[in-house]
Amino acid sequence: MTRLGRTLLALHLAGFCWLAYVAAVCVQHRSWPEATAFYATAVVLALSAGREIRHEADAQADAIRAGRPRPGTTRSDAKAIVRAELAGTCQCERWWTTIGTDHDPHCPQQTRTNGT
Repeated sequence: MTRLGRTLLALHLAGFCWLAYVAAVCVQHRSWPEATAFYATAVVLALSAGREIRHEADAQADAIRAGRPRPGTTRSDAKAIVRAELAGTCQCERWWTTIGTDHDPHCPQQTRTNGT
């Protein structure tokens, strides 16, 4: 989840808690219309927090399906990014020891030159 997503989620949940508390105080003072309004607004904030969570989960799932997770969301994504990068590299020993400049003779990614 991005920083903006986490910030919005925290604001939605804090607003939900505050509005639920205010609505409970209104119920104690027998102010039913105000309590109903505050509870309804708290439900809207709870739904928006759920939507924010679902939006982030859908975005992450789409990125993983595309083969490349969104960077900067969580630390666990670093492993997925490394796996995606390593999947696109050559696995022959010479390629790794020559910093990607040469391949083993039996490597399928070996480029053939005619020696001219």
